[in-house]
Amino acid sequence: MKSHSEPYANLAERALRRSQMNALKAMVPDLEPDTDAPPRGSINLGDGYTLLRARDECRHLIQGRSGEVIRNFLERHNGPMRDKVFAVRWARLRLPCGQVARSLWKEAHRQLNKLRIARNVKYIHSNREAIAEVQFYFRARIQDETHAFALIDDFSAPDAEFLELSYGTFYICGHGQGEHLFVIPVKEIVSVAAMVPLSIHPRAAELFHDSENSYFLVEKPGLDAIRLAGYMEKDEELDDPL
Repeated sequence: MKSHSEPYANLAERALRRSQMNALKAMVPDLEPDTDAPPRGSINLGDGYTLLRARDECRHLIQGRSGEVIRNFLERHNGPMRDKVFAVRWARLRLPCGQVARSLWKEAHRQLNKLRIARNVKYIHSNREAIAEVQFYFRARIQDETHAFALIDDFSAPDAEFLELSYGTFYICGHGQGEHLFVIPVKEIVSVAAMVPLSIHPRAAELFHDSENSYFLVEKPGLDAIRLAGYMEKDEELDDPL
């Protein structure tokens, strides 16, 4: 099993293991967990979106630039606000494709060697496709209806020259560093995306405007097909559920 030197024997062992597991599940159906059951404390938002814990136990005062952005967003829809901005922050969001998008709010407190960064997402807003880092998720009332939103920090637009030379495959951009915060509905998020720090040779550094703050996009292939197959990412979240 898992032998790289004998691929065909490896494949035969995997097929045998899968057949044995299917036979056991057929004989004892209770061995198969109920994957349709929603996680404890989650909120089903519809259309395949689910808010997942961790979350604040009570409303949290949103200060600084984040509070200003959320206030401006709410005032555009509900009119002037007198009170300060409070929200219950949520850490994770399950997407229709089965992936779980996380947030900086919780990932920033975990050790890097124990962290699987999954807070960068692809989203579509006003027919524009872009990449952003999720700060946290929250719910708010807009015209007497409660909706779920994400506070995001947008990455810059991709370098047009490299994108054209690579036939649309080399998507390189800069991180917002908290300067491009704004709010989007969570249902505009399409998938989780990996933004990998760009490591370049010193001789090629002059080709990039800001090589120290440059990232390139890596997406999981076949997400459309995975969604049709009903794939759900295994939830191995180690955060405090509260």
